[in-house]
Amino acid sequence: MNFPSFSSIPQHFVQQKSAYIEQNKKNMPVSKPKAQVMIQESQQMAPERHQLFTQTQMSQASQEPPHLASDVFRTSAFGDQFFDTEEPIRDVDGANCKNDLFCSEYAPRIMAYLQQQERQFGQIEDYTTSFQRCLQPKMVTIVADWLLDVAVEYKLQTETYFLAINLMHRFLTRREIARDRLQLVGVSAIWIAAKYEECIAPPCDDFAYITDDTYTCDQIRAMEREILNTLDWEGLTAPTARTFLKRYCHVADSSVNTALLSAYLTELCQRSTELMRFLPSMVAASSVALSRMATTGEFWDATMQHYTGYGVGDMKDCLIAIHSLWVSCPMSDEGTEGAAASKKYARGRYSRVSKVDPPSIDFIHAY
Repeated sequence: MNFPSFSSIPQHFVQQKSAYIEQNKKNMPVSKPKAQVMIQESQQMAPERHQLFTQTQMSQASQEPPHLASDVFRTSAFGDQFFDTEEPIRDVDGANCKNDLFCSEYAPRIMAYLQQQERQFGQIEDYTTSFQRCLQPKMVTIVADWLLDVAVEYKLQTETYFLAINLMHRFLTRREIARDRLQLVGVSAIWIAAKYEECIAPPCDDFAYITDDTYTCDQIRAMEREILNTLDWEGLTAPTARTFLKRYCHVADSSVNTALLSAYLTELCQRSTELMRFLPSMVAASSVALSRMATTGEFWDATMQHYTGYGVGDMKDCLIAIHSLWVSCPMSDEGTEGAAASKKYARGRYSRVSKVDPPSIDFIHAY
């Protein structure tokens, strides 16, 4: 693949190879990449198992302890009158209780734990307007796009990319760096993330090579130690928007195209410093809502509100921010200039969802 040109950026800022040519590397270990995992369309539930509950019946059926229920569903979950409060809610977990892959018995507790973790590691302040005097939002955007190109080139899992962005942002809120070291922080963060998410992480010299040898392996390892020590070795598997997206697409019973469009929007959000202030679960929920609106004309319902804990009013600011990013991001074909996520999802294997026109959300402003 051909990486985009960064001729408008100082050469000392972002360096990379025009393409990854394996035969130019001597004695490079060749390993079969792990198959890329895509968000799958949720299975249609059999009619006899597609049980419907009202909100009252659902709350009576729930046997979770009070403290757990408050973690899973925020108190504002049913404060939004976007739809009829008596609208039936699908019992998503109960309908799949016989399928071990869905972990229906443990799903509420898992989501409660993830929401607890995201409040500690997922909400990040915009350091480019305060703490980092040498960095600008555009610089962070360029490095975030470059990291996605690296993830695609090395066939890394999407979760690896999301975790790398999280680690990079959290490090930059604590340690001031010069602009010529921003790419070093990014490449070190994705190497750390690869060690957690990949079956076989690429070796360090692969990451040094993809920076056009701007940084040596020793420099990457030194930055790796600096990142880990700065973060106190905490939150190295922090939940990201990708973590919640899989659950929310299943709850929404999303089609393949809707799920892919949701994935595109969440990846697009990783290039924006403005969206760091929102919790990952809210970014995922808002992306699903906008994707549903664009592909099916539906927006939000009682089932989604119940399982995400967010009403339309709760997501208003996040919805507007993502929609604005979507509208302002130029659509591009594979191999052309533009956002890395737009190029990635312009491919046929992703149904070219980056070419879908954003829907109108004028009604959101009424909330």
